[in-house]
Amino acid sequence: NLYLKKKEAEYESKNIQTNNIIKSATNDQLEIIYLLLSKKDKIEKFMFRDCKLNRISIPSTIEVIGKFAFDGSKISEISLPTSVTVINEFAFRDCISLIKISIPSSVKTFCDFAFRNCTSLEKVTFGISSCLESIGKFVFDGCKSLKKIIIPSSVKKIHDYVFRSCESLVEIYFEIPSSLDSIGIFAFDSCLNLKQI
Repeated sequence: NLYLKKKEAEYESKNIQTNNIIKSATNDQLEIIYLLLSKKDKIEKFMFRDCKLNRISIPSTIEVIGKFAFDGSKISEISLPTSVTVINEFAFRDCISLIKISIPSSVKTFCDFAFRNCTSLEKVTFGISSCLESIGKFVFDGCKSLKKIIIPSSVKKIHDYVFRSCESLVEIYFEIPSSLDSIGIFAFDSCLNLKQI
């Protein structure tokens, strides 16, 4: 697209850092953001922290979501490509507008605090034949709107405090056959409405 190439050249000629562009980006600049990200293999630390965008599409060049990448952002909708393998610590923490997220089957690790305090998060789904092996500490801590989750059969370990204070959580299902070896301490602490595991 000629327009996007022109805008990209304009930004480069002004020597503006990608992070600065993103911090001030609006929803009508999503194509430019996509183009800039397509030259990277990682969403860097703090890249979208506190940004005002409410939706974003991540290109298939991205393999890692960095620490604090979307921390405190206004994002409500995000599409992750099947190239992503790691969601790092605090990646989506305090994304209070995030309602649902689909985790591609390529993701192997949820690091600690990844979705902590995503208070509007209602739905988390995993791709078919998920490779997810570990759910880190406090990953869904404080996700007060999460009602149900299906844990992929590939998961071997659920760490401490993963679902703490998920007050609306009613059901947790484990895909069969399950590879689960261990569940950490207080993994379901303060899940007041949990009726079925």
